[in-house]
Amino acid sequence: MVVPFVITPVCVAMLLYAAIATGILAPMGGVMPPWTMPAVLSGFLIGGLPYAAAQAIFLAMGAVIYFPFFKKADAMAYADELAAEQGHGVDA
Repeated sequence: MVVPFVITPVCVAMLLYAAIATGILAPMGGVMPPWTMPAVLSGFLIGGLPYAAAQAIFLAMGAVIYFPFFKKADAMAYADELAAEQGHGVDA
């Protein structure tokens, strides 16, 4: 899980920088929402609907990046579970 943990924020930072540099998003103001504010709502407070939409896109992108790694971890856990069931059945 280290790979998506490192790749996701790098991809988000690069896309956000590109969006601001090209003028798709306005530069951020001085608003700093509390750290407990949910992602899309904090984007709305920072820069209105464009930033809220950008955060929703970034969340979806993060889910897409993490998905194959979660699937692999789930498959490994399932294999361990099957192995434990088979090994446990022999002892009974």
